[in-house]
Amino acid sequence: MRPELPVGSVGLGAGVRSSGCRSLDVTIRGRGGHGALPHKTIDPVVLAAQTVVSRQTNPAEMVLVTIGAIHGGSKRNVIPEAVELKLTVRGYKEEVLDAAEAALQRHARGLALAAGLGDEEAPVFHRAEPPFRPVVNNACVTRTLKDVFADLLGEGRVVHTDPSTGSEDFGDFSPAGAEVPLCMFHLGCTAPERLAQVEAGEEHLGLLHAPRFAPDAEPALRAAMKTLAAAALGLLGRGR
Repeated sequence: MRPELPVGSVGLGAGVRSSGCRSLDVTIRGRGGHGALPHKTIDPVVLAAQTVVSRQTNPAEMVLVTIGAIHGGSKRNVIPEAVELKLTVRGYKEEVLDAAEAALQRHARGLALAAGLGDEEAPVFHRAEPPFRPVVNNACVTRTLKDVFADLLGEGRVVHTDPSTGSEDFGDFSPAGAEVPLCMFHLGCTAPERLAQVEAGEEHLGLLHAPRFAPDAEPALRAAMKTLAAAALGLLGRGR
């Protein structure tokens, strides 16, 4: 769904639609001790603060590193033994994701080495969840569905949408080595009058995963059923 689109409309486009995603748990290790004697410790909090890589990926390629959680220590006067990071890496190409993940590991291990830590104290990287592939819409399938939706809803309700930096498991329908032509489309789900209030600055638009997300539920579900059925029939050559 796309809350920024009015209910009863569809957004789609050929090419990349959403980013691939790697979910990582990272343990940055150090040598703890008393906060009054930092020179006798190796502070993992300091090492964790320097882990994010911003200069080792091509600026022309989309890549995002988000640290959603960081946990380390229990008292203000104690330097901890380790810091735990929970992060995601997102990009539009698998090779960009591979390069970003490798750069994060290389950078973190290099910092540990520079701080005087041994191999047995190196940072630990763990993939917390299965990775999501980038979703790439097939141009031919997308053209077909645009025509189907224009007939169903009217051309004015079929709009082009830009790629999202969010991630989807929809790409799993086209696994590596057995690619299947895909087309993921988005449904508008917000009442037009609410969008008008947002445009006038009288209301805030609730996005996905946010407390203010407020779809116009029944019309959105009806549009979902109509477009899914029309897409299936159109791709089978029975819809027109």
